[in-house]
Amino acid sequence: MGDQEGKIKNQYISWSPEETKTLLRLLVDGVNQNWTDASGKFNKLTVEQRILPELNKICRSKKTFSQYKNKTKILKKRHKGFVDLLRFSSRFGWDKDTKKFTAPNEVWNEYLQGHKKDTYLRDDTFEDFEDQRRSMDKILQKEIILWDEISAITGTTNQIVSMIQQRWQKEAEEKEAEEKVNKVWGVIKEIPDLEGNERFDAMNLVHRLGMKAGFMSMTREERFRWIKRSVRKP
Repeated sequence: MGDQEGKIKNQYISWSPEETKTLLRLLVDGVNQNWTDASGKFNKLTVEQRILPELNKICRSKKTFSQYKNKTKILKKRHKGFVDLLRFSSRFGWDKDTKKFTAPNEVWNEYLQGHKKDTYLRDDTFEDFEDQRRSMDKILQKEIILWDEISAITGTTNQIVSMIQQRWQKEAEEKEAEEKVNKVWGVIKEIPDLEGNERFDAMNLVHRLGMKAGFMSMTREERFRWIKRSVRKP
């Protein structure tokens, strides 16, 4: 049975399971082919020329861009609901046999006190959860919700948060390291009266000795003298 979603002229437009699954597959394919913009989103032209024609052809549908926007908004909201639920308490889990989220009653009661509209997460089954979460992870990859890095959906909230934080930290460190490398090489290139090989030797030495911060704090004259002294041939 299709879910009741896009409201157009007071009529709800439902999406069948086949349409939803096909849409997600096409969006993942689009991400893999770099059809998204710098923010990771699909613009209207791409959706209307590449996504919807294929969707409508495969499913024999007549979906419009407006209906696409409504559907993706709902998918993102649902995905966020899954994430928020499992982050709320380490006692929440996922039963792949019943296709339902699990937790003791007291945990559900506590959660629903602050999320009164989310009773469906307790009561409903989610046949497509595992497929959708993999697809949405790819589509929303910039949000760093990477469920596949967790060994099981029944992992604790601390595991989820820890892995996300570790990824953020790693990416920040890699970015910082890359920026320092670019800055060090840039200032070395600006130092006059160095022979070509001396610049390469100095770059290698700075990184080998782990003294990027010290090198960057020197004046241009100090850098020149340090390079001449440190890479001097025997």
